[in-house]
Amino acid sequence: MYSLPIVRTRLVAGAFVSALLATGPASATAIYDAIVSSRLSVASVTNLTSPGTTGDLLIEGEATVFDSGILAIGDATADADGSATPAAATTLAVGDDVDLLAVAFGDAGAAAAAGTADSFFFTDGAVTLDNTSATDTYEVAFVFDYAAAATALVDDAVSEFAFALAVLSLLSTTEIDPIVDLLLEADTDLGLPGGLVVDSINFTVTVAPGGGESLLLLADAEGFAVNVGAVALPMPTALLGAGLLALGMSRRRSPAAPAG
Repeated sequence: MYSLPIVRTRLVAGAFVSALLATGPASATAIYDAIVSSRLSVASVTNLTSPGTTGDLLIEGEATVFDSGILAIGDATADADGSATPAAATTLAVGDDVDLLAVAFGDAGAAAAAGTADSFFFTDGAVTLDNTSATDTYEVAFVFDYAAAATALVDDAVSEFAFALAVLSLLSTTEIDPIVDLLLEADTDLGLPGGLVVDSINFTVTVAPGGGESLLLLADAEGFAVNVGAVALPMPTALLGAGLLALGMSRRRSPAAPAG
């Protein structure tokens, strides 16, 4: 069982997210940027039954790159990058963390030339808690720091389309509602603005004798841009964008359960 504190702090966008946004294309006709960063840290471990002893609680963390891909056609450029740490079955102590980063950006090229850009980077993470004591109850405090941004821009809405999606979630296997569930979507045809969120929350997980719990993390970034250039197409750019996007990328998914 997890519990949130009364006070939740909203942070102002920092230099870290600004620097990541700067990695995208400097100028183009249709561009996209999607960035997601999350870090789940162990803040403290407390034995509520026998204060001062913590030997019967095992905390393990793991993270992986679920999938990634890049596609650039014509005058376009696309890129995707990120990271996921630590490796599977890593024992976590106070101060250790699971860290996910996903970045996708691209541009559809110059105004006079046709191009299609498509990229994505998907990551998963997990923290598992296993209480082997038959008598003691433990409380583990966590800090979850996260940032997400999605931007899509075009110069000509008739011949260009851009889309960006940033998805982040933190779930507990013992609770129905997610601890954090965030989706930022930018779509130039639908007028979706995307946005920027930077936040940090503190929460605790209580593990009963012989009990266990897993916290599942997901950080995904994806985007798509198309410029038909001087070529006249018999279909709206919205339909073209939706069709090509379906070929190149998965939509929103659920975080993977920890191995074992």
